[in-house]
Amino acid sequence: MELERQAKQWAEGCVFKHEMKEGRGENLAWDSNQNPEKELKKKMYSYGQYSCGSSCHYTQMVWGSTSKVGCYSYRCPNLVNAYRNAWYLVCFYTPKGNWNGEKPYDKTCKSKCREGQTEEKGLCVGEGKGVTINQGGDDGGCDDDQGRCAEWAKSGQCQSNPNYMLKYCRKSCKVCVSKTSCEDSNPGCADWAKKGECKYNPSYMEKNCKKSCHMC
Repeated sequence: MELERQAKQWAEGCVFKHEMKEGRGENLAWDSNQNPEKELKKKMYSYGQYSCGSSCHYTQMVWGSTSKVGCYSYRCPNLVNAYRNAWYLVCFYTPKGNWNGEKPYDKTCKSKCREGQTEEKGLCVGEGKGVTINQGGDDGGCDDDQGRCAEWAKSGQCQSNPNYMLKYCRKSCKVCVSKTSCEDSNPGCADWAKKGECKYNPSYMEKNCKKSCHMC
């Protein structure tokens, strides 16, 4: 909801330019018709290339590590830097994508699919039940699943995007646990988990209700 609110605020300002807020990906498009989504330009992207080129809208939309998106479309009487009486489409994403030198997703991730996910055409589909932490080593085998986790953690993503970060960047977010500490710290955890609180209140649940949220 926060990204949607930010997108709405930016679109209603009717200025066609990127805000470039740190840690957030952005897609902007405008059209004098009602279908600005044609600007995604999927057909102009080739999976083999390591930059988005002229298809950055599409690659940000499908970026594998991006977990949240908020969009808003607004009819601007005068869209600054663009056109009069135009539809302005704004989408914000976290964590951001379009990193130079990286592909938007892994086409061979079947072996990495989590419990509860299925594999379709080489990609993992579904949210899954969470991260299974391997045991062993000084840190209990708790690793980051993405190469940029440390960078995202430094920019505050552990707090602003906990749904993704506490699952896939546990080491950088310092929420690693050992096998023996996989317990709920509150007797109400199991009931809260059944009501969906692992998803809706991840900051608390994934730290205090690890067992019920299947996070260890």
